[in-house]
Amino acid sequence: MKTKNKGKFEAVILAVVIVVITAAVSVGVMASTGFFRSDKQSALELLAQIPEKLGRSYIDEHMGTQKLMKACLENGSSANIHLSDFKLSKEIMEEDASGFDLSKYEMQIDAQASADGKKSNTLFNLSKGDDRLSVVSYTDEDKNCVAFPELTPGKVLTMDKKKLDESALGDSYNLIKNRMEYMSSAKYKEFGKACEEFLKDEVNKVYKELSCEETEEDTYCLTVPKSTLDTVFGDFYSFMSEQKDTVDFINAYMEEEEAGDFLTLLKKAVDNLTKESSDFTFYVKGKGKDLSKVSFEVTLDGNPYSCSLDFEGKEDCKAQLLVETTQDKEEISVEVVLKDEKADLLKESIDVNLLIDDISFGKFAYTTTIDPKNNKCNIELVLNAEAEEVLRMEAEGLVKNLNPGKSVSYELKKVSLGMEGEQLLTMAMDLTLGTLEGEIEPPAGEEIDMTDDDPKAEEFSEELMQNGISLLSKWGLYDDEL
Repeated sequence: MKTKNKGKFEAVILAVVIVVITAAVSVGVMASTGFFRSDKQSALELLAQIPEKLGRSYIDEHMGTQKLMKACLENGSSANIHLSDFKLSKEIMEEDASGFDLSKYEMQIDAQASADGKKSNTLFNLSKGDDRLSVVSYTDEDKNCVAFPELTPGKVLTMDKKKLDESALGDSYNLIKNRMEYMSSAKYKEFGKACEEFLKDEVNKVYKELSCEETEEDTYCLTVPKSTLDTVFGDFYSFMSEQKDTVDFINAYMEEEEAGDFLTLLKKAVDNLTKESSDFTFYVKGKGKDLSKVSFEVTLDGNPYSCSLDFEGKEDCKAQLLVETTQDKEEISVEVVLKDEKADLLKESIDVNLLIDDISFGKFAYTTTIDPKNNKCNIELVLNAEAEEVLRMEAEGLVKNLNPGKSVSYELKKVSLGMEGEQLLTMAMDLTLGTLEGEIEPPAGEEIDMTDDDPKAEEFSEELMQNGISLLSKWGLYDDEL
């Protein structure tokens, strides 16, 4: 894809996102606050069904995935990953002059995180036979810790966060610290409340100007005038201009990416979106209280945009989303097909296709299948670019120890990874996800504070280096003659 198109696609994405979010939030707030009135009630009640219809999942009903995610947010989370039986492709093995045999290694990762995000502990373990290399990383409100149980037994390197503020790493650490503090601060909560009030006010404006008519049986046309839409965009810019702490928070990220100033980019986007724009027109179709199709049309910055969300597909088709626009005389469309099948097997899939003038520039496909009788599962992910396969991942195995809402384990006998049409690697994977059990504790051992010029820190580094080289040499991963 040509570089000159980058700005074009960014504009398309920004416009579509703002329009869809504006519409979805408006409808959602109307639905949740009982804002339905007179002739608009039927159409808006149909629109309010979108989240429920898109959220339908037979696999989730079987697995309890959403309940598990909610429980992890409330009680903390834990994850365990064990990788083994590595096999590299023959091509890679033939090209590797060192004769490195990955199949003899096993890898394990254990991670725990508290519900408030203030504590976490991660263990990384690489083993070959009886030899093991482990790294333990721990953090809480007061300190960061790292330990290498096999290389520096009985010793833990610590970094006091208060002292770290004044150290050479202070600038980087303070940047991260300020971000984390803002996300958990009263100011962030105040911003959330301010957003809620702002949205209610904007919904009032949109609702008052929103017109609705039944164009045919079970089909409604809702129109937001261009002037109202322009006002909403302008109000959003004014609202964000007053949120100094949040804007500073966003700019900290944008500065790292050299993306410019948030308010400047937002003002430019608002000016473009309100220039040469049109009314915002929704079409809603549904019989009784069952939504079957939603579509909208709008012109922004002189470019037409249309979007349709169709629930009338085959029985196993949850939804079909199509977004279309024209940019510099090129027709651009993104098609998303969501399927949710419940027969002998439970099957979910997502297919995304990007087309430019009917030429496919990118395809993404993801499918999960589970047999509820024996809990056999298959997963496939494929990414194509310009009709060529870029990435493929496949996995097959069993769902085990299923405790809906509390934990789930996957025993994947074969996981394969391929790139550009060639299989690179296969392995076995055991994965367990669950809620946090017990307390998160720091690694045990003598603590050596690296932020306090402790002379033992240098001894720790020397011991780590010597024992690390010795182990890697034993494994054939380090040649001290080089």
